[in-house]
Amino acid sequence: FFKQKTAYEIPKRDWSSDVCSSDLPGRLIEFDDHDEWVASRKHGIGGSDIPAIFSDQLANAGYPVWKSRYALWAEKTGRLEPDDLSDNAAVYWGKKHERNILEAIADKTGCEVVPWPQTTMVRHADAPFLRCTPDGLIVSERGPGLVQCKSTAEANYEYWRETCPVPV
Repeated sequence: FFKQKTAYEIPKRDWSSDVCSSDLPGRLIEFDDHDEWVASRKHGIGGSDIPAIFSDQLANAGYPVWKSRYALWAEKTGRLEPDDLSDNAAVYWGKKHERNILEAIADKTGCEVVPWPQTTMVRHADAPFLRCTPDGLIVSERGPGLVQCKSTAEANYEYWRETCPVPV
């Protein structure tokens, strides 16, 4: 099914040598392939699920809502299949730009930033239903941190003009 790993067990090309599992906010779970990783997402709440949880508040504030709380619940309980986003242009371009965004973060911060293995998930130590698959790892003088890259289309300019639309 899956194997839990520490950061030291993940190939060195993906990590700074001074990162260990105790530095990270939970346990690492490495899946054999993308399909297994996708299937595992129904067993917890990940970063992509958060907008659906707050969909009413986002809609009331005028932000676009892609999924309701009910649809998220139905997906997590197996009553509804998640939308297939493999042909979604926004998903395609977001993934395509990730490496450039990671490089820009490294350039702007002067820190080491490396891509995260996309079949490896972080599960929160105290709340195992909270999970994420970051896009990268940043290593600074304060220690390691997880990086999530976001890009958007010109159509969303009004939401992103001055700042991130929803405080994180």
